[in-house]
Amino acid sequence: MSGLGNSLTVVALPLIAVEALDASSTAVGLLAAAVWLPWLLVGLPVGAWVDRTRKRPLMIACDLVSVSALVSIPVAAWLDVLTFRHLVVVALLCGTAAVCFNTAYHAYIRIVLEGRDLLEGNAKLQGSEAAAQVAGPGVSGSARRSVR
Repeated sequence: MSGLGNSLTVVALPLIAVEALDASSTAVGLLAAAVWLPWLLVGLPVGAWVDRTRKRPLMIACDLVSVSALVSIPVAAWLDVLTFRHLVVVALLCGTAAVCFNTAYHAYIRIVLEGRDLLEGNAKLQGSEAAAQVAGPGVSGSARRSVR
């Protein structure tokens, strides 16, 4: 579910910017970059940090941060205070949470599974990641059609 949410965020945030804020193509590009920027900036240090922390509570915290940030978008829109800056902050928060979550759950599977089960577990993990990457943009697109 977390992977699906991440994939959906990559597509949905630019759509929200265009539909709700009439964002320019440059603004949409900046917003899309903001989702991926944390991978570049904090990816390496997060890997070292995650090795020293408990993985499961970290993954739960990352999902809670992402959900809170994403829920703030419709709330801000409802209050008529949604801005492009708000969307960029949400993109950065969700991107950072995704870096931490993905790093932790790839390390967590080695704790949960051993030996031959680890090979099968990694295969299923990769399959679920691929499915989430395919489904996320599709879900975002269908949500956009239902809004119109």
